[in-house]
Amino acid sequence: RINIDPVLYKYILGIFLLIAVARMVYTPKPLKHPMFAFNIWISIGLGAFLGFFSGMIGIGGGIILSPILLLLGWTNVKETAAISALFIFLNSATGIVGMASIGFQLTPVIVSWVVVAFLGGIIGSWLGSFKVSQFRLGYILAFVLLLASFKLFLA
Repeated sequence: RINIDPVLYKYILGIFLLIAVARMVYTPKPLKHPMFAFNIWISIGLGAFLGFFSGMIGIGGGIILSPILLLLGWTNVKETAAISALFIFLNSATGIVGMASIGFQLTPVIVSWVVVAFLGGIIGSWLGSFKVSQFRLGYILAFVLLLASFKLFLA
């Protein structure tokens, strides 16, 4: 529901995409101990901050949350995937409620996007699980995100 300048929007999204690319390219060794001890107030503040910016720029937020959880050493990869999936779902549901409050309606075009995204997710999951190595998949995704980020900064 917050209206931001389109240029500022593109820069914020571009920066978050570059952070995600950096995390995909640089994979630190797993920490034996957390960088910072888990603190409920820090996690609530972090979640509120990420939720706010994710909602403002229209993304689920897991691409931002996942690297932070791993870098802080609060979770392992499987725990991070589960937490991020829930975070993305809740942010997306909140975004839909926000859009509905201003008269948003599902059009046939939007429904087709949802169907295509769902099918793409299934195909991507299958490829990632059985056909393409995680290493290669990570670099492909990092390259795509890097291109998207450059496009945001240069367009």
